[in-house]
Amino acid sequence: MINKLIKKCSCGSNEFFVREDYAYKAKTDEEGNLDCGKADGGISEICCAECGKQYSEEDFNQIII
Repeated sequence: MINKLIKKCSCGSNEFFVREDYAYKAKTDEEGNLDCGKADGGISEICCAECGKQYSEEDFNQIII
């Protein structure tokens, strides 16, 4: 089996932007404060910092944030 995980973008860069999106279920209390509960979400986009080529989480061995 050939390892197809990338170590660099096809343009040669090893720098990427990783965007995370989270949605919070929130509710107001009697004083009008908005209380955010547990977040739900995760990585929504990975792209090369140099050329903008899009990648997915499966393209990498591990993503450490």
